[in-house]
Amino acid sequence: MSLPDGAADRHPFLFEERTVCSAVATATALRDHGYGLKFFEKIDNVFAKYPKVHEIYGKRTPEDRPRKQIGVSRVDRSITQFHTVKTTRPRAAFSDRRVMEPRNIMGSTPNNTLLLYKDSGAAVVGTMTAGRWQQTAVITLPAGYSHAAASRDSLLLYNRGRGSGETGRFRDGQYARVKTYDDFGPGWHEVEASADSVLFYNKQAGHGSTGTLTNGKYERMQSSSDFKVGWESIASSSDTMFFTDSWWKVPDEIMAGELSYGFLKEGFYIHVGGVQLKDGVVFPGGRYDQFQGHGGFGPMLGTKDSLFARTNLDPVEHTFLFTVARATGGSVGALQDVGTAENWQKVGRTSDSLFFYKYDDASSTAFAATLTEGEYTNIGPVAGIERGYSLIEGGV
Repeated sequence: MSLPDGAADRHPFLFEERTVCSAVATATALRDHGYGLKFFEKIDNVFAKYPKVHEIYGKRTPEDRPRKQIGVSRVDRSITQFHTVKTTRPRAAFSDRRVMEPRNIMGSTPNNTLLLYKDSGAAVVGTMTAGRWQQTAVITLPAGYSHAAASRDSLLLYNRGRGSGETGRFRDGQYARVKTYDDFGPGWHEVEASADSVLFYNKQAGHGSTGTLTNGKYERMQSSSDFKVGWESIASSSDTMFFTDSWWKVPDEIMAGELSYGFLKEGFYIHVGGVQLKDGVVFPGGRYDQFQGHGGFGPMLGTKDSLFARTNLDPVEHTFLFTVARATGGSVGALQDVGTAENWQKVGRTSDSLFFYKYDDASSTAFAATLTEGEYTNIGPVAGIERGYSLIEGGV
């Protein structure tokens, strides 16, 4: 499927060629001057490991295409910069380390650990496998975290107002802090993780920053101002990140939307493609009670190999349509609607499960389901969950 007219400028990266060629060209320049040999090998490995990405970008390396044919001034500037000033350190967008050692990234065992966190800092940790929740620890964390992102073995917690946070090991129903940070930067709207990487995104400016999240630590690898402005929801499976937004195709009558996706691995995001969502039809005046189809997705999640999305069918009655799909190898498969449900304030994920949660002044309700290989199955209520959790985040 192709994107709708005019949607090319709404991809996660506005210019795929510029993004990839700039990274490769910069790495080449660094290599020529004794910087970042391992970094260049890492970029090269992206093409070697993922045939689909190589098919898209296979003839866009400096060896395959003369630099003049790329036609991207920023690539030329990056090469000139490092050829002219040999003592220049690599840009902060890549890393402060001259040589990046290979890592044993992702491991072989999916992560079934889940965190439930309150604004006060009170939290519990447990496991959720095959839709079965088991609490394993009660912990106290700093108050005020606004975002959480978990990989295959690590957890990152972030305070959007202060730009601070922490990371730690997150496996087998346990969390152990490893490092604190005061330089994440304030104002990120989305923080999402794959099996070994994490992406920070600012939807107002279209800025993004990616890095690795392994062994309890975060390491920034790349920054970009080429993301689309205004993505409404971002999520990731173990290796595939997906983005969605919506807009009025016909004001107050027809909503349109798109779903875009790519690889998030080894600290880098590489765009692969996208699809147009089917139009959602509403009555004039914005009445959603006769909503048909999608228009646009609301909040999304990813298990190890699948996408989960919600569409708001009726903001008055708070009825949602659930949609799922396989999400591996940098792409998202066929979208399947699996039914409607009431509103849930929070939904968390582990590698194979979904944790639905809501509460009011008197009580709380939780429900479990599984989602693997694009197949959704209800499991049932989860008992004994307290009120007041603001973050629910699990590994993949």
